[in-house]
Amino acid sequence: MTNANQERDQSSDHPATLLSANSKVASVSNQQGQSTNTSQIELLNHKLVFDSLAGLIVRNADYSLNSVNEKLADLLEFSSDELMTNPALLTPYFCVETRRHSVIQSAIDLEGIGRGEVCFLTKSGKSKWFSQSTVILKNKRGQLDKYHIVLIDISKQKYNEQELNDRQAALDLTTSVSVTDDKGIITYVNDKFCALTLFSKEELLGKNHRILNSGQHPSSFWLEMYQTTNSGQPWRKNVCNKAKDGSLYWLDTTVVAYRNSFGDIERYVAIRKDITTQKIFEENLKQVVHEQTKELRASAEVAHQARLEAEAANQSKSNFLANMSHELRTPMHSILSFSEFGIKQSNKRPLEEKGIEKINRFFSNINESGQRLLRLLNDLLDLSKLEAGKMTYDFRQQDLTVCLERIMTEFSTKLLEKELQIKVESKAENTLAYYDHDKLSQVIANLISNAVKFTDNGSDITIILEDSVVSQEADNDDSITMLKLSIIDQGPGVPDEELETIFDQFIQSSKTNTGAGGTGLGLAICKEIVEAHKGNIWAENNSGVGARVCFLLRKN
Repeated sequence: MTNANQERDQSSDHPATLLSANSKVASVSNQQGQSTNTSQIELLNHKLVFDSLAGLIVRNADYSLNSVNEKLADLLEFSSDELMTNPALLTPYFCVETRRHSVIQSAIDLEGIGRGEVCFLTKSGKSKWFSQSTVILKNKRGQLDKYHIVLIDISKQKYNEQELNDRQAALDLTTSVSVTDDKGIITYVNDKFCALTLFSKEELLGKNHRILNSGQHPSSFWLEMYQTTNSGQPWRKNVCNKAKDGSLYWLDTTVVAYRNSFGDIERYVAIRKDITTQKIFEENLKQVVHEQTKELRASAEVAHQARLEAEAANQSKSNFLANMSHELRTPMHSILSFSEFGIKQSNKRPLEEKGIEKINRFFSNINESGQRLLRLLNDLLDLSKLEAGKMTYDFRQQDLTVCLERIMTEFSTKLLEKELQIKVESKAENTLAYYDHDKLSQVIANLISNAVKFTDNGSDITIILEDSVVSQEADNDDSITMLKLSIIDQGPGVPDEELETIFDQFIQSSKTNTGAGGTGLGLAICKEIVEAHKGNIWAENNSGVGARVCFLLRKN
């Protein structure tokens, strides 16, 4: 029973209080043997009060039914006669805290009023709750005479209490609730709060919420909470707390400050919902989004790089076609021009010695142009075979110096024209290597041709043969000795960013792509041939001027 009900029950206007007073008057009158008009009037007035405010059951000393008033009959939807003829209808359906005998005994012991709550079923089958007060009346010998049971309808209050309890139970299942005083000391926690924190109520009551502080939020975070709630506004944030076992959990938290009648804050109420799973999901989602964003950026970068490479390839192809057109047109133009001159010269009669010299020169030029054209066609055919994997090799162990000397002889005329000298330095224990003579001769000839082409007149070209110890595989400590050949020129060199790309098809260095001729196929063919020998080829710049191209060959 609430304090308000208790105060109401104890007021002078409460039917039970009036009945108690009435019983005392009746008791005194009976003891003195007097029956005055005054007491009769008082009894009549009290009866009128009962009939208007409360239901009344009068039971005899043996607890048999003596009478009921009309108010009770109306409340239970029966007539008075129905209740009197069937006393079982007044059997309580449910009692709270006080059973019949305990109420009676309480009233007997105290000679006052026994109180409790009782539920009866109405005629329509509904439950009706009453506040029950039992007053004992005694006869003039001081013996128990009657029980006057006053019943106040509290059904609406009980339904409201039940609804409130149901709401509280539902709230406790899903929501953590705590209350602190104005100093932040915990005065109440529900079961859900304990389940989340892993602390018992005894461990929490009297403590500050700092017992749950995870250290994840700055002091300004909590200062904002007090500023907001103290201004009369609810504060709502996601809060990370630390449980008793040290684990972290997240709560959707709302804090409200309540003030007393003087306007002073007397308590803070915090309502929290566990969102740890949601937070984990959000963090995982963020991680997934982050990873996918990285992948998308990487894919975009790859696509961008691929686009740049495609554009570069297209540009290379355009340059190749332009160079190819030039390379084909120039020797073809020479062949046609000199052949026409030769025909005209040979038609002259008589043919003079001077004319014979001209015809010889024309045929020499035709031959040179034809050789140039043949080399170009050979390069295209070689590249096609290499890409198709149809190039055949005849690998043998042989002396690389012999191959080198033969190729240098082929360049003797060009070396004289540019006043160049080739210096050969052999630092290897021996110059035997395992290679295809014709294919490797093509590689060396191409590299010497580039060196001659781009080295200034009167300079030197250096060729070095030396042993080089290399690992067979990246994850293998075993190593082998290979023969390394380096061709060093004194030309313009190669930009650092182009040291690898010059071995791609149709690519020429920006420093050497000056109209000196070439299709950008030579070094690409060299790379394919060297790698077919299980070797490696690369370019690097000299410390001074010029560049060097090196390749490795297996010795057996």
